[in-house]
Amino acid sequence: ANDINGDGNYIYFSTSYNGLVIYDRILKKIQNIKKLPFLNYNINDNNLSCVYIDKYKGLWLGTSESGVNYRSSFSSGFHYYNSITNKNGDLGTVGNFIEYGDYVYVATEGGLSRINIKNNEAESVNISNIPLNTFEVTGLKCMVKADKEHIWLAPHMRGLHLYNIDKNRIEKSIYYEPINVVKSMTVDCNGDLWIAGNGGVARVNKRNFSIESIPEIDNLMSDDRNVTFISFIDNQLYVSTISHGFFIYDINVGSVLHFSSTQYDWLDDNHITYIYKDKLNRLWIGTYTDGVLCLDSKYNLICKYTKDSIIGNSICGIIEDSESNIWVTTTKGLS
Repeated sequence: ANDINGDGNYIYFSTSYNGLVIYDRILKKIQNIKKLPFLNYNINDNNLSCVYIDKYKGLWLGTSESGVNYRSSFSSGFHYYNSITNKNGDLGTVGNFIEYGDYVYVATEGGLSRINIKNNEAESVNISNIPLNTFEVTGLKCMVKADKEHIWLAPHMRGLHLYNIDKNRIEKSIYYEPINVVKSMTVDCNGDLWIAGNGGVARVNKRNFSIESIPEIDNLMSDDRNVTFISFIDNQLYVSTISHGFFIYDINVGSVLHFSSTQYDWLDDNHITYIYKDKLNRLWIGTYTDGVLCLDSKYNLICKYTKDSIIGNSICGIIEDSESNIWVTTTKGLS
């Protein structure tokens, strides 16, 4: 599975080859929606990159090659948006979705697009002052909401751009060479932007747009500063890396905790793919080759699940349902 999302009654899993998997929490049943020949109003691509639920309970699916699939809360079929294209006529991979007012904004390889939820009209967003060739190479990889009026855009190797939605303008462009490929972005409780990628982790100050690296983390990663994913949980920054385990950085104190196989015997794989904190304040750590680990609030190992008890060792995502069950997606399937 590539992405996980859920609402009150359902959990949605987007997969690379098997379309959409839906778990019904009430009936305790799993449904699989796939592209099928001669079946109209089903999804149009089984390779799904992301899934999103809007404020009206509409379901949005991003695909790798076939645009966006949308199903309203009162419809059983999907509507396709595959006409939002780049200069070559290809929409390419959909990165993620952001909702603003009655629009859902879509990050695509053709740049930024938006779809009106009420009338289902789609359009490419032609930003009036976007720097030349910003989306020229591989388009818009990811974006994150900065505040009620702005979105941070991160095109591939083309800097960071603060987009004013109402004015349809770029208000600030920033180029930070150490992290020229942004893999993950998040905004903290203070409104500062955090970015991570092939050059480590950095913070962008929301007031003066200054950029600072985090030496407490970067110095522990030597030359290989390849970060895969960052997220904020309870005012702490969780940093997943390819070869150095994971970090927990307290943004208020500036302290860092480092967890790797050289320091903790319960961690055998330093390639961390996902971190999730459940309702009981337990940390669930997904790895690339060694399953998922559960830690208590003091970071002691509670249990470990590998392919002997779950369907696969390579973890893609983790989520908790309303009954405190933990769902784990792997490259082999769902557990």
